[in-house]
Amino acid sequence: MMESTDCGPAVDDVYPYVVGGLLHDALNVLWTTLQDARDAEEEDTADGVSLVPGLEHLERVLRLIQDLSRPYYTSGAAAATTQAESLADLVDGFQARNPSISYVASFSPDFDACGLPQSVATFLVGELVTNATKACAGRDGARIEISTVHRESDYIIRCSDNGPGFDDEMRARIMAGGLIPPSEGETGGYGLYFITEIVHRLKGPFRAVILAPSCPDGGARIEIVLSQRGG
Repeated sequence: MMESTDCGPAVDDVYPYVVGGLLHDALNVLWTTLQDARDAEEEDTADGVSLVPGLEHLERVLRLIQDLSRPYYTSGAAAATTQAESLADLVDGFQARNPSISYVASFSPDFDACGLPQSVATFLVGELVTNATKACAGRDGARIEISTVHRESDYIIRCSDNGPGFDDEMRARIMAGGLIPPSEGETGGYGLYFITEIVHRLKGPFRAVILAPSCPDGGARIEIVLSQRGG
């Protein structure tokens, strides 16, 4: 058995953080959907409000949780799709729900070789695109670029958008890995905190870092870099 600590799961166990992050996303969607429904009831415009996009996203998130639990009680059959196909399908879902935003995706087939579990890769990409989508909501000409890249010994997940970008404080928190909310009522950066915990706890021959380089033209850019340990 893996060694556990008094304050959380085993040091090398990434999955509680993946599941926690997915549940965080699910609760966000539920909260937004409930707010929309309540506002519609107050304004007597319920017939004009569609809950389908939010519920479809919730279904996708819950199915990811199901996929994560499946290896514990099945024989672990191989995934039916490649990682690139799975990620492309994920982005297609975002595009369908947010037609006013342009999503540009490019997923390297070589990325599968890094050994990142497909469910984890899907969560990481989904979290980055979710954050970028929130940042771009309501902006004219909104554009989000998401890609996976294999460069020498590095495997990189990169997401950029032309939203308002990070302020200096948030960028410093990202670079320092200090995104855990300091109190129950403060949630800024919580989704990115899950990413930092996941990449920190990944198993295998890689070390992982999360970067937030400045964007010369504004907007935000996040990179998750998986590199050979000791490289």
